[in-house]
Amino acid sequence: MNKKKLTSLYIDIILIGFLICTTIVLNLVMIRDGLNGMTDLKWHITWLQHFYQELTEGIWYPRWLAGTNYGYGSPTFVFYPPLVYYLGSLFKLIGLSTENTVILLFSLALFLSGLNFYLLGFKTWGRLPSFLGALFYMSTPYLAFDIYYRGGLASIFVQAWIPLLLLATQRSLAKIEFSITLAIVWGLIALTHTPSLLLCSIVWFLYILFLLPKNNWKNIVNLLLVTVLG
Repeated sequence: MNKKKLTSLYIDIILIGFLICTTIVLNLVMIRDGLNGMTDLKWHITWLQHFYQELTEGIWYPRWLAGTNYGYGSPTFVFYPPLVYYLGSLFKLIGLSTENTVILLFSLALFLSGLNFYLLGFKTWGRLPSFLGALFYMSTPYLAFDIYYRGGLASIFVQAWIPLLLLATQRSLAKIEFSITLAIVWGLIALTHTPSLLLCSIVWFLYILFLLPKNNWKNIVNLLLVTVLG
């Protein structure tokens, strides 16, 4: 690795370090004081606890949370995407408490939002503009609302996938070989939060219509087919 590439790598590491520090600052209340009685959070905590419990009992894809609702159970994961709860179960498996797991999940979603926005803008705008954009994206009102009031554990992760969705769309239009990446990102969104999947699909389709006059229609059709696959 030559000196120029090594310097560039060091700068990227420093900027990622700043994103980590920004994550801590933005989520400091939760990190310092613990969880509060946020609107949706009580459900996510319950689902995470029982999802993890069923995984430890050998059920690889828990659908019926038998221990919830005073032992009557709940078909939560018949209809609710499980990706965040698999990730949370991994953190619990390495010894974190449920509270620390949830705090880490919120922090990770916030950090990934900034990191993925940085990746989205890096080649188009350059290092500094994409970094500043990442800071603004991490501090948008919706993310703050999710962290400090609503407690949408799954929906906040979708905000981290949205920059990846745009990046994969742009690269798939430039080179068809990147289409598999677009399918994977759609899969991540589908496995994270269903209402967000619907909203992203509508807005993304309008975005594709906007791009249609500037791109080969065959590439657009390919994107639509890959989206259905994802």
